[in-house]
Amino acid sequence: MALFLWAISASPQNAARINLPFDFTAAKQHFPAGYYDVIMDADRSFITLVSEEKVTKRIRLIVAARDGGGPSTLLRFDVCGGEHVLRNIQMDKQVTTSLDAPKDQSGGVPCVLLKY
Repeated sequence: MALFLWAISASPQNAARINLPFDFTAAKQHFPAGYYDVIMDADRSFITLVSEEKVTKRIRLIVAARDGGGPSTLLRFDVCGGEHVLRNIQMDKQVTTSLDAPKDQSGGVPCVLLKY
């Protein structure tokens, strides 16, 4: 399994900006490559990912669990045959619910996990 990790390092925060150099899907929506804001609303227990260039491209995910720690902001993607599918978002110790993972590509090509 290949693994790539890039996280935004910062102190505990409620917002971060990230540049995603690839198109991806999340909750059956297409999102173009570009800059995205990741915004945590701890009072309402959700994290929002919104395109800086196309504000209509946004997704709001419910926080499901707490992780033991790690990078300030981390996006996990499944990659199958070049297609990137958002799995979840971690911000500080808050982790969103997992989205549906894609099925393996036909022909036995396995999906890999990408951490960005």
